[in-house]
Amino acid sequence: MIQTPAKLYLTDAGALTEEPALFSALLEKLPACIRGRLEGREESGPACLSAAAWSLLAAALEPYGIRLSGESISFGPKGKPFLTDRPELHFNLSHSGRRAICLLSDVECGCDIQKLSPGWERISRLFFAQEEQETLALTPPAERMALFYEIWAAKESYLKARGTGIAVPAGSFSVCGNGRLIRELRDPEGRAFSFYKVEQSGAYACVCCLQKVSEEGLLQLQHIDLTS
Repeated sequence: MIQTPAKLYLTDAGALTEEPALFSALLEKLPACIRGRLEGREESGPACLSAAAWSLLAAALEPYGIRLSGESISFGPKGKPFLTDRPELHFNLSHSGRRAICLLSDVECGCDIQKLSPGWERISRLFFAQEEQETLALTPPAERMALFYEIWAAKESYLKARGTGIAVPAGSFSVCGNGRLIRELRDPEGRAFSFYKVEQSGAYACVCCLQKVSEEGLLQLQHIDLTS
């Protein structure tokens, strides 16, 4: 149904925390099970960001004649959401800081966005594979925080694409090789997954992960203003 392997939709969701009416309007476009989780939480930053991410999915599906509010949402064994009646259509959501993203694809996919902030060193020691820690150590100090969040976003996107969540220890695999992020990683079942680093303005890191089914591997980026 989708002409390219994947489309990534992004928005600045900061306005939702300042405009309760806008938050309520977005909820009307969402499935009942998602509305039930978010209603009455317009003053919650995470709830506003979640509403923005789901609203991006609603906007992404509209060109294909699909109304998200009329769809049923199911969840995989580890919590990954999917459209109950359209399992062939894959999507993933993420949010951090003021930004929310939605990845839509014909193949298994995962995405993650992270706002850069201090205090990452302990996390890298606890959750990064040895090769990832060595890559960070060899990186100039001024560039380490940005690289940390790129690695973290890549790991998150890979686990989300596989649908495993934290059932797979983050330190049990590496997304680094030869001192940089790798382009491809195979899971234990032999499936290949490709990584796409999405350049962001401001202090954010964003990575998408797609199951590789061909050599084309295209990713399109589209910004959406949810306030209009």
